[in-house]
Amino acid sequence: MMNINYKKYINDVDNIKALNEYWNTNKLILIDYYKN
Repeated sequence: MMNINYKKYINDVDNIKALNEYWNTNKLILIDYYKN
């Protein structure tokens, strides 16, 4: 039981990291877009 929760937690952390990277990349693209 604990193993399943642990795997889900790791998966959630990975998803949050992926979302942060995606947002940071898009933010940079938007900043560049509005500068020009």
